Amino acid sequence: MGMSFKESLKAIDTIRACTINNGASIVPLLLGETGIGKTELVREYCQENGLTLITIHVSQIEPSDLTGLFKINRYGKTDNCSPSWLPWLSEAEFEAIKKSGAIEVEELNVLKDGVINPNGGIVFLDEVNRGHEDIRQSLYQLINERRMHTFTLPNNYTIVAAANPSNGYETYDFDRALVNRFAWIDFQPQAKESVEYLSDKYSTSPVVQWLKHNDEMIELYAVDKHGNAVSNDMDDQKTMSPRIIEQGIILLEEMHRRHYPQKLKNQILRSIWKKDAVEAYLSFDEEAENAIELKDIFTGNWHTPVKKYVEQQKLDLLSVIVSRMARFFVDYEFATPRTNEETKMVENVVEFYHNVPEELCVTFLSSCTNKYFELKDGRKYFGKNCKDGKLIVNEHHLCMQPEFRGGKTEYAKNEIGSVLKSAKNLGVLANGSKK
Repeated sequence: MGMSFKESLKAIDTIRACTINNGASIVPLLLGETGIGKTELVREYCQENGLTLITIHVSQIEPSDLTGLFKINRYGKTDNCSPSWLPWLSEAEFEAIKKSGAIEVEELNVLKDGVINPNGGIVFLDEVNRGHEDIRQSLYQLINERRMHTFTLPNNYTIVAAANPSNGYETYDFDRALVNRFAWIDFQPQAKESVEYLSDKYSTSPVVQWLKHNDEMIELYAVDKHGNAVSNDMDDQKTMSPRIIEQGIILLEEMHRRHYPQKLKNQILRSIWKKDAVEAYLSFDEEAENAIELKDIFTGNWHTPVKKYVEQQKLDLLSVIVSRMARFFVDYEFATPRTNEETKMVENVVEFYHNVPEELCVTFLSSCTNKYFELKDGRKYFGKNCKDGKLIVNEHHLCMQPEFRGGKTEYAKNEIGSVLKSAKNLGVLANGSKK
């Protein structure tokens, strides 16, 4: 399933946000025929967002162009000179050097290329599968860690790569480890997008006017002898490792915040996950979206669907509902005194948990609890055990309501008491929690 120009732009923007804001380690790779707009897409994205574009033509460089040359430092040890294309100088430092007049104009121009753009930038690895083996080996650290020896890219600089399909091009195969470091975007711009691009640059050209009515003449991807599109699918080489699954979780969270439609979620997630895993998850996600809404639980209109899910042992769907409810109450603050509507809401939530498997109640209480050890020097340690620290358990407002504390009403004793007991036995509510 190929991505259009606009969809590919959204994919790159989403992955970039995940890398900068959530610490993901995903490098988007545009896979497509030569001359169809891969470089132009990255250039346009940088222009629209005020980013610096650093283009590296992988097929034309030597390893030292990536790793830099070596030198002997003042301690007699081997050190590394970072390559000139890497951003390393702040704007303030550059202006201070410029005002000092200590260096020549030519040197100043070289330094200018190394100034860090406050908006960030993109290092674009073009034709990444046409570089020789030693070049591709040199890329590992840059792709994996955004670092070359002792130099690390600024936080707001990310990497994008581009490659040609193996069919009909002089390319080198990636090993499986490198394949799974990329998000493989099957770049297939639409003919009308190409016409729009050409029209913006050459609006008066009669060729453009002709193409507007004959865009079928534009060839954007290879076809076989039967006229069928040649697939650029990398699915067979992908692995659903824990690292890849984690990156998918980060991507899904970002796409959820952006309210992406299911089709675009499918395309972007397939850039790193296997096709069957994507289809299985998104099918489950769609079913979960149509499951019980939180307002139905708060108003008590949940009995029929919950009974059905319990009978069918659909604990995965019930777990999603539980997670949503936990997230809702993280930011919810009850009125003081509590309103009648809030009282009814709490009672309905408690009753809901009385009718689902007990393990889901424990999961909910775990989600509502922030547990850590406070050391003598004031530092906080988030872990399973710490001998020299005091255990602190902070709970959000729902767990502090009397129905969840037990002992104040017959309703609470009968409905939620056993759940709290099980949670305590599992260590969810330990020393330091409010009782």
